[in-house]
Amino acid sequence: MDFGDFAHIDAEKLLRGTQEQFARLEELQRRTGAVTGVARDENGLVRAEYTQDGLRDLRIDPRAMELSSGDLAELIKQVIAAAADDLRARAAALMSEVFGSPGTPPPSPPNEPPGRTDEEMTARLDTLRRRLDP
Repeated sequence: MDFGDFAHIDAEKLLRGTQEQFARLEELQRRTGAVTGVARDENGLVRAEYTQDGLRDLRIDPRAMELSSGDLAELIKQVIAAAADDLRARAAALMSEVFGSPGTPPPSPPNEPPGRTDEEMTARLDTLRRRLDP
């Protein structure tokens, strides 16, 4: 029975890689709870904090009461939206920190030159496969 490329899988390496990914997921889950998005308007009248659970804090300066109710409502919505956007940006930065930026090559295995792109690695694997297949 021919298993093709599957016959040459390094099970230990695959297991280590899976364990690393689970450890990274656990770290991401642990650290995500502490991420907070913050925003305020340019005049400092409204400040909002937004977490994964939603709006955590909303502060309205007494000077904001000079605005019409419609203007104040619109300002509050804008600041909350900006705080939610800040949360998304911070969460994306955390994911990049934990998992690496998209397009960044993964850490090189021992005895492998660092910094290879996916395309370089694919080309190298194709070359090796052609050499091994008669």
